Amino acid sequence: MFYGEDPERWVEWIDALVAAHKFTVFKTRKFMYGFIEGHALSWYGDEISRYGFSSWDDLKVRLLNRFSTSAKQEKEQLEQSRLLDILKEMNDAK
Repeated sequence: MFYGEDPERWVEWIDALVAAHKFTVFKTRKFMYGFIEGHALSWYGDEISRYGFSSWDDLKVRLLNRFSTSAKQEKEQLEQSRLLDILKEMNDAK
């Protein structure tokens, strides 16, 4: 099951099954949907209703961008940097 943690390992597992069974895009989405829950399932539902997925690779890239630890760390660093810039601007305006 994928809840949003350790996406790399989950993607590797799905990749192996897709390759072994030669799933179509539709079958891959249907299969992986049965193994995703919680926050990750909410994200998936939002993404598929807004944009859809053209392929498993498309879904995989977006999922890894959203849930990978390195992507989260980069996002947090960017947010912290923006906050520091705002605080500096506020301090300079005094």
